[in-house]
Amino acid sequence: FFKNHLGVPFIQYLNDFRLIVAARELLVTTEDVTVIAMSCGFPNVSYFNRLFKKKFQMTPLEYRKVQRE
Repeated sequence: FFKNHLGVPFIQYLNDFRLIVAARELLVTTEDVTVIAMSCGFPNVSYFNRLFKKKFQMTPLEYRKVQRE
């Protein structure tokens, strides 16, 4: 159903949504990346880092640093 209507599998849609929320949290808080990852629904931080880098072409810490400059 999800793929037919939105063009992406549900898990990809969910992960993209979670990554966008995590990116916002990286900018507006000083929380540790691990805490942000877990609060956004990623219990495996290395998986979170891998997905984040794939989506934003940088690690979460690099993203925080670049966006705050």
